[in-house]
Amino acid sequence: MDAQSWEDLTRTGASVYVKTQPVRSTVHVLKGAGALEFSVTTAGAQEVVVGAFGSAIGALTPGTKVTFNLWVPAGHMFSQVQAYMQTSVAASWASDFRGVGSLLTNAWNTFTVTVPSTPAYTTGSPLEFGFYMPVSGAWTGKVWVDSITFE
Repeated sequence: MDAQSWEDLTRTGASVYVKTQPVRSTVHVLKGAGALEFSVTTAGAQEVVVGAFGSAIGALTPGTKVTFNLWVPAGHMFSQVQAYMQTSVAASWASDFRGVGSLLTNAWNTFTVTVPSTPAYTTGSPLEFGFYMPVSGAWTGKVWVDSITFE
């Protein structure tokens, strides 16, 4: 999957999940012609995940640096944000953590996760990758994901 394939949901082949399916948007764009916009609605504190999961993600070569970009709106209720990846193997979570005080609002936040060289990644494919964003209270808003690169 290339960086700009996130702009065209039909090219990724991966299932995407959150409260609602993402839509292609031009509201906040980092690179290219669009970004993925995710609508998030929570009734209280809960964990929110936006990203892709399933075998369609394909294998990622250990040592590959994956750069994720997330637009965080002002007024968000996130207690933290982690760009992450994991396989079906226990304890395979790899992430780039940002506490609430480190998040830029109304701006792009860049996260980097290097694909581990552990057996979980050398013998299998990622099961999930995306953003883990616990919400500290009731909130309705949107986040945007754009320009995911693999180096």
